[in-house]
Amino acid sequence: MWLEARRPSIKESSYAGYRHKLEKHLIPYFDKMKYDRLDLSGISKFITDKLTEGLSPKYISDMVIMVKSAASWAEITHNYANQVKNAKLPKKKTKEASFFSLRSRRRSSAQSGLNTAIQAPE
Repeated sequence: MWLEARRPSIKESSYAGYRHKLEKHLIPYFDKMKYDRLDLSGISKFITDKLTEGLSPKYISDMVIMVKSAASWAEITHNYANQVKNAKLPKKKTKEASFFSLRSRRRSSAQSGLNTAIQAPE
């Protein structure tokens, strides 16, 4: 219902992506749960389980945002309680920059520039 209500206002590719996430992850995971049982602890468990499955924090965040959007829609259109509006998104992994990796990138970049300058024109 939520996705069909949103369909006129989203791109077809977004619709397809949402539908895929719904059918592959959200519906199988929450299928047996009644809406009034969906709360922050259920969302936290979903996040933990999906991280354990190896899904990326970004992909999981997209799904949590979908759940929050659907709950907001249900609150507005059907006056259902929205118990997930304060759900936290998973932390995104950040790569730690090291001095040596930055230094070697600069050296590699400088060498490739030197190699390009030395090559004879064809």
